[in-house]
Amino acid sequence: MYRLESLTMHNKLLDAQHKELYELAKRITHLNSSFVYSKELKPFLRELLSFMNRHFVDEEEFMLQINYPNLSEHKKFTAKSS
Repeated sequence: MYRLESLTMHNKLLDAQHKELYELAKRITHLNSSFVYSKELKPFLRELLSFMNRHFVDEEEFMLQINYPNLSEHKKFTAKSS
């Protein structure tokens, strides 16, 4: 798993979203290792996917504002992840 510090973008919104994504992933990992039923995991996975999609939109808007040189590659990555 990523270290949270490695996800810092020095943007309050995105950094807060990274922290929330990190916490969601930790909860899902913990639940998965606790052998919970898949029906118990589904709400967390839906929340994670929904949040990821919203985050990718915000992140790409920020990248556009700062003329991020690898924006097209990031868009390809997020399209695969959605």
